[in-house]
Amino acid sequence: MRVADYLMSRLAELGITHVFVLPGGGAMHLNDGLACEPRITPVPCHHEQACGIAAEAWGRIAGSFGVAMVTTGPGTTNIVTPLPARGSSQYR
Repeated sequence: MRVADYLMSRLAELGITHVFVLPGGGAMHLNDGLACEPRITPVPCHHEQACGIAAEAWGRIAGSFGVAMVTTGPGTTNIVTPLPARGSSQYR
């Protein structure tokens, strides 16, 4: 079993039903693992910020946590932009 398959299987076992994704070359194995996991629905987004916003909103609605997956490099910094600061009133 690939690590990517294990990670997606574990997410499904934790009750994750949707992953907000912007595919990229740096995450191709993870993207393939997501496509191979039938219990998780990939939700394609137009840019990294949309993935972050959608994952946060999904987590709030579901009462759990949202999952977003983007590529390496600038994708990882762009996805952090929409997340609220830990000390903000949204976490109180």
